[in-house]
Amino acid sequence: MIDEQAGGQVHIGQKYLEGAPEFIVEVAASSASFDLRDKMKLYRRHGVREYLVLTVYEQETHWFTLDADHLYRPLLPDTQGIFHSAVFPGLRFEASSFWKRDWLKLHAVLQAGMATSEYAAFIAQLQEK
Repeated sequence: MIDEQAGGQVHIGQKYLEGAPEFIVEVAASSASFDLRDKMKLYRRHGVREYLVLTVYEQETHWFTLDADHLYRPLLPDTQGIFHSAVFPGLRFEASSFWKRDWLKLHAVLQAGMATSEYAAFIAQLQEK
């Protein structure tokens, strides 16, 4: 989530977080249909801007982004199989490395995203607020 002071949607109440985080990740095994239907509706209704579901049994990656019409649209990977977050510039995820448990490559992809000017600008923007 993005800190409320930096323009995020969540703030800390007396006992709980209030509001919707910008990004939610679900790792789903037996709950995959629930996560891709009921939870998706709930998260959309509350304004979660990105939603990633990793279905364990199928080894599938489902990444959605909330559009201007308040509907989830699939976020597709680039030609190299890398997903690029629309909400967190520089956040990159290479699903095949995740499913192969190639943690070194997964980390390298993440680090490459954090080395971009897009990521630096995002961090600078957060720090200004």
